[in-house]
Amino acid sequence: MQNSLNQRAKSRLLEEFARIDMDRINIQTVGGNLREVAGKIQLVPYYDGNLVKDIVRQVLSTLTNPAEGLHVDRVYTVEVLNGTSAAGLAGRTAEILRGFGYDVISIGNASHTGYENTVVIDRSGVEGMAEYFAGIIRCKIISQENSGRENLEGMQNVEYRSDFTLIIGRDFNGRYVTGN
Repeated sequence: MQNSLNQRAKSRLLEEFARIDMDRINIQTVGGNLREVAGKIQLVPYYDGNLVKDIVRQVLSTLTNPAEGLHVDRVYTVEVLNGTSAAGLAGRTAEILRGFGYDVISIGNASHTGYENTVVIDRSGVEGMAEYFAGIIRCKIISQENSGRENLEGMQNVEYRSDFTLIIGRDFNGRYVTGN
């Protein structure tokens, strides 16, 4: 490894590397399109780089101002269901959520394709965490799961229950909820 660091700086850097908790590292990928710019092929991130900016902003915010009472140091699980007729929307949305550090354990279709509104079903048991999660896509409709089955509509796997189920409706533009 070649660098311009002096020995003291190298030692300090390696000490910091040794303190990294490898279990908490979230590998990020940047998706986008390859385009030729000034004669060179470059990766132009999706959403004009705003998704990358949002991810960095949220990570920095969490590191510098951890939300009081929220358990942001654990990985929350998510089920993503497509409630529209747009093919592949759940998979693309899952990639966005993974970029924010969520463990997407299930991707599929909701019970029907007629969902007008996007809904987050919260069963995390952590007050305020559903709002934090829903804020990533600007979703305002959050349903708390109770012991009844009325909030389970559209779920694929009721034996293993994720912390959140996201049912995508027609008001979702692929990045944000636009209608609620």
